Amino acid sequence: MQHVSRQAILRKGVGFTLIELMAVVAIISILALIVIYGVSDARKHARLSSAQSMLLSARPVAQACVDDGKEITDPSIGPSLICQGNVDAWQALPAGWTYGVGCTFSTNASTARFTYCASDVGWTVTCDQSNCVTVSI
Repeated sequence: MQHVSRQAILRKGVGFTLIELMAVVAIISILALIVIYGVSDARKHARLSSAQSMLLSARPVAQACVDDGKEITDPSIGPSLICQGNVDAWQALPAGWTYGVGCTFSTNASTARFTYCASDVGWTVTCDQSNCVTVSI
């Protein structure tokens, strides 16, 4: 096996220059940023889907409460039952989401109508007796 000196390698042009290595690092950095942005966006949409699911699952319980003539408790005041005499509680929302921000909570047992909502930085989900609506803000 023949030993090749460093000078011989440099003279023959074997190996990579500093510019070539820096270009490769720059390309890898750009690709990493694209992947990180995509993952971040996916996490936001996952939290939105989770919040929609939690709010939608509370609708039948809230409807049963107002049908029984009970007032719904305001979820923005903290962990509580959806209405008195019911075992179902308002669920904890995903990180960044808050009950009652961006809309007005209301309940009227005599007319069997209610409205509740939750918001994040970019979304508001509002539910009433007929459906849940998601709005980008």
